[in-house]
Amino acid sequence: MKKTDLDFRSLVNTLVNIHNQTKLSAAKAINISLTVRNWMIGYYIREYEMGGTDRAEYGRKLLQTLSKELVSHNLKRMSERELRRYRLFYDTYPQIREALTPEFKLLLLSENRLGNWVANYRVIAQRTRKTDWLAGVQVVL
Repeated sequence: MKKTDLDFRSLVNTLVNIHNQTKLSAAKAINISLTVRNWMIGYYIREYEMGGTDRAEYGRKLLQTLSKELVSHNLKRMSERELRRYRLFYDTYPQIREALTPEFKLLLLSENRLGNWVANYRVIAQRTRKTDWLAGVQVVL
């Protein structure tokens, strides 16, 4: 083993710096993932409101009903208020669509010309096991 000029204090400082840098990178990646997730939730809510086949059944109670259903699936931050915010986020920043990766674009109804969302989702799920989409963090949809 090669001798190095690294002393104990340098080792500690180096490891602290590595930790801080990777922690910062992870936080940025998580923020990107949450931004995409929230935008896509808003997108799907708006798409459903505009053309869902059974939307008349839910009407004004859509967000309330949707919130209860999502919470029953143990999803966090899915209150009626949060869903309203996600929809507003999508409405305010529709240009985020242009920044999405090709894999995420496959999940958008308007980009899915074949209408086979489930098949596209399976392709994406397989790809996420092999590659990281956002800043080195595996995205789980």
